[in-house]
Amino acid sequence: MTEILLTRHGDVPWLEPRRFRGRAELKLTDRGLAQAEATARRISASWRPGTIYASPLGRTLRTARIIAEPLRLPVQPL
Repeated sequence: MTEILLTRHGDVPWLEPRRFRGRAELKLTDRGLAQAEATARRISASWRPGTIYASPLGRTLRTARIIAEPLRLPVQPL
């Protein structure tokens, strides 16, 4: 059976008030980078994904690359 693990990108500026940011190209904050690194540690300790996909937005690619690094997997933008 195929399992799919979904994650969201880390924190970005201007999240308050909470609203949809769409395709705005926002960089991860320091908090967002820390969140991505914590997610990478958790995923690499608990799962063995075979493929990592991400949206082409910078914040999602950065998050995915941080997660992919300890797994030694490429990120496939979609």
